[in-house]
Amino acid sequence: MPADAATKIYGLAPSLGIAMSKKAVPQIIDEFMALAGKLGADINSQAVRTAKADYEAAVAAIKAAARPELKVVAVSRATDKLWVCDPRQTADLEHLLTLGVNVVGPHSKPDTYFDQISWEQVGRYPADVILYDVREAPSVAAAAAKMPTWTDLPAVKAGQAYAWHPAAPFSYKSYAPLYRDIGDQLRRARVVAPAS
Repeated sequence: MPADAATKIYGLAPSLGIAMSKKAVPQIIDEFMALAGKLGADINSQAVRTAKADYEAAVAAIKAAARPELKVVAVSRATDKLWVCDPRQTADLEHLLTLGVNVVGPHSKPDTYFDQISWEQVGRYPADVILYDVREAPSVAAAAAKMPTWTDLPAVKAGQAYAWHPAAPFSYKSYAPLYRDIGDQLRRARVVAPAS
């Protein structure tokens, strides 16, 4: 934002931001909780304690279900290309790594968030579980369903392609059901990708 515009905007609507780059989900939630407390929220309320307990149970379920031999990849799809996410660059995937989930992806450059590939290259990252970005346009899923390069992937054939929510709000209440789903998916998943 240009400095002159920022001065005008902040004069009308004071705001603050929380830096989220290079942090995992728990740290970001902690920072939002601290901010909420400073703004007067009751961060020790029964509702918050219940949400935190649900979240912690979901985290424990992921940790219990994680297996080093089970490879997970996260992608954002478009009708003409895909982006394979570097798990070290997003808060949720980074957290899954710390829980023992074997999230695979590009690791070439420190600040590269994605590897942009064509649909013909979709097998470059063999995986047993695929997480696909829920923010895609509705036409993308229909297009993918007609592409043999997608439908022939072992994870897709096995029914192990699941919705991924990379823009979920950072709260216990938001992440508890998302992580519960991931734990269930990992627990049920089979190793189907060819050995790399």
